[in-house]
Amino acid sequence: MDLLTDKTTQPIKAFLVGKQGTGKTGSKACLVAMGYKLRMLNFDNGADILKNLLTNPYYPYRKYMEEHEISLAGAISVITITEEMKKIIEDQKSRFIPKSARGYSRAVDMIDNWIDGETKLGPALSWDSNTILNIDTLGTLADLTYFHIQELNGRLGERQEGYNYQRDVGGAQGLLRNLMQTLFSPYMKCNILIDSHITYVDESKGSYERPNLESISDPIGYPTCIGRALSPVVGKWFNNVFIIEQSGSGLTEKHEISTVTLKNIAAKNSLPGLLKSRYPIETGLAEIFATLRNEPKPLDLIEACSKMKPKVTSIPGKIPTKTTAA
Repeated sequence: MDLLTDKTTQPIKAFLVGKQGTGKTGSKACLVAMGYKLRMLNFDNGADILKNLLTNPYYPYRKYMEEHEISLAGAISVITITEEMKKIIEDQKSRFIPKSARGYSRAVDMIDNWIDGETKLGPALSWDSNTILNIDTLGTLADLTYFHIQELNGRLGERQEGYNYQRDVGGAQGLLRNLMQTLFSPYMKCNILIDSHITYVDESKGSYERPNLESISDPIGYPTCIGRALSPVVGKWFNNVFIIEQSGSGLTEKHEISTVTLKNIAAKNSLPGLLKSRYPIETGLAEIFATLRNEPKPLDLIEACSKMKPKVTSIPGKIPTKTTAA
């Protein structure tokens, strides 16, 4: 392949990182509104916000899709994966541990052959560039991966301490590395979007450690995985790492997507200088995807969202607050 003359539209593979409650899940509503098919592995059990954003008349997406004849039917498939917990008693003290460890295996099985009730969508390897495979969130998937390794080693539910814990963390990191390599593979033609919280890492001593804020003033934030060693390198398999930032409060609260490093949180993008440094959360991912794919800017969607703002002060992930404006 001649890199300079190849005109193939490459799938977008990106991390979306941010603190809890900043709107990572809801930010994808604009992509569905633009006609993308979203296939979500939902580990945090928080996908209801997407249903609300796309069907509640407070938000502009439903009307926009109706006016542009974009069907919501079949647009989203959400597979919620969690582990059931059970109580055990040790030394006359109670705690909860996983009843079994099936979450990681189920996630792998879904990527290999997506079945949602009666709907069979086949392997992710067969999906096209109009489809998005979304992992929400990586940190919780990492927990399920750890449970998987614990069960393989015959110690599911052991306390997270000591030599066995370190071995199991290392095993989980290996499985997650393999998963990242699979998703980044050129054979995977669909878009990949991985939501993640933020883990801060101290790299000042030449190793990856939990930062001691008394001894280091600038720990670096990376996608949350498991342990400290994987977080700084997991982004190497993806060409884009975007950050959702919250500023203000109440009626002045604003959430934006940053494409550049922000407040010691590492970011990168595959079109430096062409992507704007910040985008509004309501349309940000749609604008970013259009730019990365060399497609027209979604002006109609931007206008629809801007018209809605005077009537409802809200961001994806929050309950709308009516204002007095007409």
